[in-house]
Amino acid sequence: MSLLSYSIIMLRVLGLWYPDDDNISKWKKRIYMIYTFLLFLIMYTFTLSQIIALSSCMNDANEFTNATFMSLTMLAACVKMWNMITHRKTIYNMIKILENNTFKIRDDHELKIQNEQHRRIKIFTIVYGLLIESTVSSFTRASIIRDIPERDLPFKALLPYSLSSSFAYWFSYIHQTIAHYYGASINAAIDAHFASSLIATCGQIKILKYRFQSMHQIIEKIKILNNESREKLKKKLLIGCEIHHLAIYQFAKTTNNTFKIPIFIQYFASALVLCVSTFSLSQIEPLSTEFISLFMYLICVSTQIYIYCDCATDVYFESDSISTSIYKSNWTSLSVSNQKSLIIIMARTLKPIKYTSGYIELSLTSFNNLLKMSYSIYNVLKKPG
Repeated sequence: MSLLSYSIIMLRVLGLWYPDDDNISKWKKRIYMIYTFLLFLIMYTFTLSQIIALSSCMNDANEFTNATFMSLTMLAACVKMWNMITHRKTIYNMIKILENNTFKIRDDHELKIQNEQHRRIKIFTIVYGLLIESTVSSFTRASIIRDIPERDLPFKALLPYSLSSSFAYWFSYIHQTIAHYYGASINAAIDAHFASSLIATCGQIKILKYRFQSMHQIIEKIKILNNESREKLKKKLLIGCEIHHLAIYQFAKTTNNTFKIPIFIQYFASALVLCVSTFSLSQIEPLSTEFISLFMYLICVSTQIYIYCDCATDVYFESDSISTSIYKSNWTSLSVSNQKSLIIIMARTLKPIKYTSGYIELSLTSFNNLLKMSYSIYNVLKKPG
């Protein structure tokens, strides 16, 4: 099972992973395309109605903050959806890269490393998905108690029709609820896919480091007596490590280029949402239904950007330690030409893998700076007048 299988299953359910299997009939593919279009329509109309509604509450700080935090989240989800559709072929090729010979498992130790990454991805995907869906359910429950008796909608929106009739009201209410659940699921699936790609990269770097350190043991097990044959085998193993090293860096670069726009949008949306949500919490009665649902939402947003930064930091430090693994290997037994090849690889590791979007670099330091910036904006909002 591929390391990205869990997120791909989620994306397929959400209409974002068009089936390429030739065994699937044309009419099933057409139905799936219609399904995708309808979900896009629900999501984009909901987000558009929220953004337009912001203009009507510019003079009221409380209303504006309440309308802003969800519209920013849904806007980020819309960008992620569009990015996933437009880069689907690239993402498909990335999955195939993880299945090619360079990344294939060769022994039990490598299998153990892969299984650790697989388990990490599985636990993260399940826990993160449950957290997000629980938060949405909490919002929905609070809305049912608060809004339905007053015939209000869960979220502020500007609609081209009146809500005076029961049909119009319930149509709009159900539309917003479905869009809310779908948007949350989109965030969960695409965040899981991006994080899984980073975890897969981290796992491959660990495997590469193991291959560098185990070259000598592999040669000793074969027990080749001929020095020339021994050097040829060392050269072959070293070339394999070089190819693996370059493939990892290329995979990381492709991942970064594919998701750099969602990273940029998510980072700034999270900064604003964190401060706006904190401000809204300060205006709500503690331990009320609204307070609990909004607090869970705040945890979700914090977790969302933390996952990005934490996984990126893991990749950075793993790639930075490749040269140390090479140094710990039995490099003195290599020929001069093979040692020169190792030096070239070590020179490449002087620039560890970083995930960036413009001036934003995903790291735990960036996460800390994000929290500081959010707190500063919160203080500005809290000032009277």
